[in-house]
Amino acid sequence: MRRLIVIALLLISCKGKPLEAIHQTIDEARTRTKVQIDIRTEKQDPSPAELQLQQAIEKKIEDEHVAHVVNDGSGPGYVRINVEVDDKATAIDKLRGVVRDAGVLDRATVRILQ
Repeated sequence: MRRLIVIALLLISCKGKPLEAIHQTIDEARTRTKVQIDIRTEKQDPSPAELQLQQAIEKKIEDEHVAHVVNDGSGPGYVRINVEVDDKATAIDKLRGVVRDAGVLDRATVRILQ
């Protein structure tokens, strides 16, 4: 019911492009699969180089349209990147490829959260 109201409001407000508005609304309403990438750090606290690597990986993920970076962080002994993917079947391999290209696949885990 809620979606119908949103679609109706979009149809009224978009004058002339209702089909495009409907497709955009449906795409945004789809739930995306959440994936977590953890990379073990060399020491308890991530070094500036490891934090820079984390940012470089995030940029490559976004630039290559592999996934949408939701947030990142770090903790004792790891840096973390959380992303959302549309197609988990292909995205996991692509994410692993990005991590492999960065040279840290041997100390990284890529796992589905949802």
